[in-house]
Amino acid sequence: MNTVRSLTFLTSPTTVVVSVLVVLATAAVSFWAWRRGGYRRAHGLQELLRVGIVALVAVLFNQPEWVEEFRPDEQPTVAILWDQSDSMQTQDALRVASEPSHDDAVPNELAEPASAPRADSRPKAAVTREAAIAPLTDPAV
Repeated sequence: MNTVRSLTFLTSPTTVVVSVLVVLATAAVSFWAWRRGGYRRAHGLQELLRVGIVALVAVLFNQPEWVEEFRPDEQPTVAILWDQSDSMQTQDALRVASEPSHDDAVPNELAEPASAPRADSRPKAAVTREAAIAPLTDPAV
């Protein structure tokens, strides 16, 4: 299996410019603070840590993403399932228009304006629910 690994950034020119400006401004302020502190080593390390943290935040602002692609050496196997049993010949029971449904209880007010008449586009039932399940519940069978 071939593996390709890469680090990508989901950036835009705006985020790159903002990141660079923030890091440069932080470096300038840190250098000014270090100079004001008398160029002491401890203070310089503290300012270096500050610039490093801001640089890390700037990198994270540009959305780094670790991408790994796994390419198999061989073609994948595809299986197709086919059901020829008698259970696949049954038809779904259709709902009678007089039976209440969840769609009738909860109108979708966002999809249709309130003033528009609601068109009933649902199919009308050929049989009732009781007639559809009668062969399954009949004890004589």
